[in-house]
Amino acid sequence: MPYKNNWIPTKTLEGMAMENYDVLIVGTGPGGGATLYRLCQLWKDKGAKKIGIIEKVISYFIPTP
Repeated sequence: MPYKNNWIPTKTLEGMAMENYDVLIVGTGPGGGATLYRLCQLWKDKGAKKIGIIEKVISYFIPTP
C-alpha cells in the first residue's frame, strides 16, 4: 500500500495486473467519478462486483486534515 492508514485500499499496477476486474476505470476526474457513482447505483443489489481504478500518481502527497 503506497499510503499507510489510507481508507481506500490501494495496490501497485503490478498487483492490479494479478487481479480480475468487472470494470476498470482510468482516472477519477469528472467522468471517472461519475462512472463509479453510476455503477455503484446500478449494481448495489446485484451482488459483489470488482471495480478497479487507475489514477495518475503525483510526486508528492498532501494529506487533508
